[in-house]
Amino acid sequence: AGYAYSQYTVIYFTLYVIIIIIILLPTILAVVYQAYHTQTELQFATVQKLQTEALHQAFDVLTSHLKPIERNRFHKYAKYNDPNDRKELTISLTSWVALMKHLRPDLNLQRAQVLYTTLRLDEELCAKSPLETEHILLSRTPGLTLNEWFRLPEFLEVKFDIAPTATVAHRLIMLQTTLDSVMDLHSHQRT
Repeated sequence: AGYAYSQYTVIYFTLYVIIIIIILLPTILAVVYQAYHTQTELQFATVQKLQTEALHQAFDVLTSHLKPIERNRFHKYAKYNDPNDRKELTISLTSWVALMKHLRPDLNLQRAQVLYTTLRLDEELCAKSPLETEHILLSRTPGLTLNEWFRLPEFLEVKFDIAPTATVAHRLIMLQTTLDSVMDLHSHQRT
């Protein structure tokens, strides 16, 4: 009936469909996508901020017995590697194993130690030979530093199998355990 009424009806609806599909629809989709993208970034930033604050507080709790920490609202921005500090705060292997018993009860002692050593590794160390890596880890401050601690969420859900044979990682763990034991014994003898 529309075409019989006017021959321009076909032209009108063809132009209408072209304008809607080619111009209006992409514009609407772009606006909706931009709003979604902005909202997602905002939510991600909020989660990252909460995670960072939670990791700072957990680090403070786990290291509070080592050095009195000034607790105030701006503490989370403090630098732990400040030259005025006598030593950098770290989380010992003993504290780490106790923490893993609560966070990951499925991990046995050896796997908790592997995770601990893995957190201490960075890309630069992974590129070196095992002996160099071992030497560097032994010369570093024992324990997890704040920067290494911030990597925890990346590794907390790791599932792995450890071969029963001695591997480089196992050797590193055993050396780290020995070093931590010596450091604990040395610190107890001082007090």
